[in-house]
Amino acid sequence: MASRTSGNIGMGITITIMGVFLLAAFILAIMFYGQKQKAETALVSANESLQDFIPPSERQRDDVERILILSRAERKSVVMYLKDSLEESMRRVTGANEDTLTEFETKLADIDGADSLPLLMVISQRDKDIDSLEQRLADANSARDTAQGDLQAEVDRNNKLAADHRATVTALSDEIGRLSDDVDSYGTNVNSVIATNNDRVDTIRRSSTERESSLQDRIAQLEQDSLILQQVIDELRADQDIFKLEPLAEHSLIDGRVVGASVADRQVFIDLGQDQRIVLGMTFEVFSSGTDIRPDSDGNFPSGKATVEITRVGDSTSSARIIRELRGQPVVEGDVIANAAYDPDKIYYFVVFGDFDANHDGQPTSAERGALASLIADWGGVVEDDLTGRTDFLVLGDRPVLPPAPSPDAPLPLIQEYIRKQSLVQRYDDFFRKATQTSIPVLNENRFYTLTGLYADR
Repeated sequence: MASRTSGNIGMGITITIMGVFLLAAFILAIMFYGQKQKAETALVSANESLQDFIPPSERQRDDVERILILSRAERKSVVMYLKDSLEESMRRVTGANEDTLTEFETKLADIDGADSLPLLMVISQRDKDIDSLEQRLADANSARDTAQGDLQAEVDRNNKLAADHRATVTALSDEIGRLSDDVDSYGTNVNSVIATNNDRVDTIRRSSTERESSLQDRIAQLEQDSLILQQVIDELRADQDIFKLEPLAEHSLIDGRVVGASVADRQVFIDLGQDQRIVLGMTFEVFSSGTDIRPDSDGNFPSGKATVEITRVGDSTSSARIIRELRGQPVVEGDVIANAAYDPDKIYYFVVFGDFDANHDGQPTSAERGALASLIADWGGVVEDDLTGRTDFLVLGDRPVLPPAPSPDAPLPLIQEYIRKQSLVQRYDDFFRKATQTSIPVLNENRFYTLTGLYADR
């Protein structure tokens, strides 16, 4: 009886415990279900919120995945990562981390080129432009420094010229002052001399008046005697002209003669040799007679009928080749030869001046004077620098060309060159004037070549 009762009690306890467990399980199931409902509701809400940040279609994109990786690496949410990145970008670009993209675009509108090009490219281009401008600035500064140096050099040169000018003016002022004193002293002396001379003039006038009367009679007698003597002189001159011998001009004297000729070999022989100072290469003009060596009305000499050049020199004779010959006028024995730079019996003295065209290039220059001077010296003549009493010939080339006078502010070398050329022109004119006044024969370049036989080489 007791065992059954105890078994019933144990069964009841077991049933009771199982009932409690079942009730607890039911209560837990209800609680878990409620939590599940809340979790599903929260999940739906979370999915809806997540939809606002990133749609499911964009979650698989590589760039989105890269942003997720970067945000996880910084232990931030994607939103905070993007927010911090935007603020840092705005701080570094605009200087204000609170700027939005709209404000950023508004600020970009004020930058040229930012509306069509990336900002970094715009910055890079501006850096290049700045570098170019800085280089141009450096070049401009260098050019300015060079210009300033040139300006300073010019200022120094002008200062030196001004100092030289002041020194010259001071010297001239001193000289003028001295001359003024001399003029004053001279004027005082002149006035004294004038007064003395006036007294003497008065005395002389009185004496002259007294003598004039006596001289008038004397003059009348002398005039009568003069008429008689003039008649006698005219008669004597008429008688003298019959026997008067006119000497040949120095430039027309015959130097030698042709003593033989070979027309076929174009060779002649002359009666001048080493004893008469003949040298190889000397040229002579050949004339039929000495009367052919006469200038025309314009002063031009005719060329001879031939030109010969010495090819061999003997003691008293020489041979020469014919380098020019007029057709129909062969060189024959008895013809005369002449060279203005040579004389077998004397030494000729020359003055050579002016511009010459010795090299035949059509440009006469003063430097080519030396060629004529050397030729005259080789042929036995003497070339001097100035006209003297023994000068036989003046050989004048072209008159030196005088350029326009420079302005007073022209460079000093230009003024000095003008003065030098002006001096040459003045000397050229003085030579011609003195030679004309003293009857020294004047030969231009063409006449010289004609009278020396060099005409055939031109």
